[in-house]
Amino acid sequence: MMHRAVLFLIGVLTSVSFLPAFTDLKQPVAPRKPVTQHYHGTEVVDPYQWLEAMDTREVRTWAMEQDAYARRWNQAVPTRDALRARLKTINDVDRLGSATLIGDRLFFAKSRPDSGMLGIWMQDGTNEPRRLPADRFPEGHTLKGFVPSPNGNFLAYYHGHPAGRWVTVNILDIATGKHLPDQLTGLNTRVSTIHWSRDNQSFFYERYQTPKPGAEQTETFTFLGFYRHQLRGPQNRDSRIQTPTPSDRAYAAKTLAGEQRYLVVLYREDQKHRFLVADARRPDTPARPLFTIDQNTVYLGDWQGRLYFRTHHAAPLGRVVAVDPQQPQPEHWRDVVAEGEHSLVGAALEQGVVLLSYREHARPVLRLQRINGTQRRVALPNGGLFALQPGRFGDGTATVSVSSLIEPGTIYRIDLNTAKITVAARANWTLDPNDFTIDQTFYQSYDGTKIPMFIVAKRNLPKNQPAPMLLYGYGAGNWSAYPWYQPHLVAWLEIGGRYAIPGIRGGGEYGQPWHQAGIKHNKTNSINDFLAAIKYVVDAGYTTPRQLAVNGGSASGPLVAAALIQQPRSFGACLIEWPMIDMLRFKDYPGGKYWVWGNGDPDNAADFAVLYRWSPYHNLGQTQCFPPTMLLLGEKDESTAASHGYKFQAALQHAQRCEAPILTRIIWDGGHYQYGNNNHQTLDSWTDVLCFLIRTLDLNPKIPGNKAS
Repeated sequence: MMHRAVLFLIGVLTSVSFLPAFTDLKQPVAPRKPVTQHYHGTEVVDPYQWLEAMDTREVRTWAMEQDAYARRWNQAVPTRDALRARLKTINDVDRLGSATLIGDRLFFAKSRPDSGMLGIWMQDGTNEPRRLPADRFPEGHTLKGFVPSPNGNFLAYYHGHPAGRWVTVNILDIATGKHLPDQLTGLNTRVSTIHWSRDNQSFFYERYQTPKPGAEQTETFTFLGFYRHQLRGPQNRDSRIQTPTPSDRAYAAKTLAGEQRYLVVLYREDQKHRFLVADARRPDTPARPLFTIDQNTVYLGDWQGRLYFRTHHAAPLGRVVAVDPQQPQPEHWRDVVAEGEHSLVGAALEQGVVLLSYREHARPVLRLQRINGTQRRVALPNGGLFALQPGRFGDGTATVSVSSLIEPGTIYRIDLNTAKITVAARANWTLDPNDFTIDQTFYQSYDGTKIPMFIVAKRNLPKNQPAPMLLYGYGAGNWSAYPWYQPHLVAWLEIGGRYAIPGIRGGGEYGQPWHQAGIKHNKTNSINDFLAAIKYVVDAGYTTPRQLAVNGGSASGPLVAAALIQQPRSFGACLIEWPMIDMLRFKDYPGGKYWVWGNGDPDNAADFAVLYRWSPYHNLGQTQCFPPTMLLLGEKDESTAASHGYKFQAALQHAQRCEAPILTRIIWDGGHYQYGNNNHQTLDSWTDVLCFLIRTLDLNPKIPGNKAS
């Protein structure tokens, strides 16, 4: 959808006159080394494919010089030190993570910025929380997650390199504080989960072939099977569940939930969902086919002989169904939660109650419904995003972790019988949420589609006054856009900026039709929605082109890069973080085969034709003046390899024909969507992001004092 793709209904917005002259720092230039490849009869020339060899001396030298240039450029902001000090104050809070309630025992993750280490804490009844000694891992590893056993006596926790997804699992005996001899490898947090059996002596997991050392960013995933591990036994004696071998393209997952009579297996290829079921009490028996369906479907658990699923089959906005394992075909399904008028994006089963996560015009809403009963809405204090986690099956409890852009998180306990909600744990946050506003508005895309948008600002910022704005777009992965907690954006709001996040197509704001309308061959809708958002925030008086910066990352990296290529004079700066941008070679990286669900497959001729028309890397076209742009990359990113950003930066720098900088800022040893491996590195990254915005948008901010506002 670039210069040779489509004509837009609305022309370019008011052109932006870029910055005063920059300092004469010498920036390295990547040599062009054209490599020619043929896709379905089309010759594609790639001048920077050599930058994919990230561990070679030539590439590392180029990357280090680019990073040094970007750091020097950002250090020229006079208020940098005061800004970093303010960020340190804002970030000086306990960060609460996932929580699980087992009887009266609340398990939750917590980190302190000064220690930089995530820990697992347990609160027994009304006693003070205590940190569990889940720390048997080598220097250089960090905690990645945990799963307590159903009786709360054992804790499986996994750890690995801070930037990586490959993990090792250890088992802690909570009563004694000692570790069992068990140690498991071959698990990856992107594709592996742990599900305990009700006997509290074993658990199931997905196992993958561990990549060779140093190949974590290049080797694709090889699935080895579903395994059951018995406590106190060596991993080489784990039993493999008898399931058919999936294709190399399939995503494999299993779930053991509810009464746990059944282990349900999913093999997914694009929209094809193939479910199998095994007897969890006799895992040595082969799994048998359950059903195959083309709509997004998630298993919730079993109860009283029925299997419960959240599905979009015959329900574009989602529903919950009960399935008889003896008659599992869709024509025999029974509605438990019928499709409503809003998008159902999540659900969990706790005995006779279904916990339901909705998006009502993109706003998160929690509801409870008894099976065969009526729904009731649960009012969550301060609203915000939330994560649901049922308690021990049969206890009638659950936890919900709530956060927003301006609040780091609170864990609530819900009594599912009364819907009563009480605070279980809370971060020591000192800023007042009432000092900020989260407003919702709607705008029209180019084809007339109504798009929701959230806009966050300090309450004392006049609504009719244009102000600097950071506009974030995603539109991928069925994710419903809502502001989430980011300390550096709190600082951005404090210095007078606005933050906007539209719910563009490709997300999950309005169910599967909304999602499908923004992916694959419909990706141009997603891009147009974002371009329309740019026009709207200017026309509505929230900002001006000169004061506007656009932002995206990960799966939305190509979205924002496409906006940069198509309408470079519609905004004042561009910030792209951990992006996927080369839309023809993304499959060559770990997990890349799963990206075809939303992007299409370049090995398919029809998909290639669409991808090649809009892929930002392949559509830079004629040289022109691009606004100041910074790419923020993780050196060890295993999801979207840094080479995506390297290649795009090199190509953009080559095409640039004005003084506006094209920067690459690298988080060394950093991973995906990870601003740093420690507090110092994270503060440096946040500071550089804000300094880039301050300098490129020509701001002169007043930094609040080094104390909580």
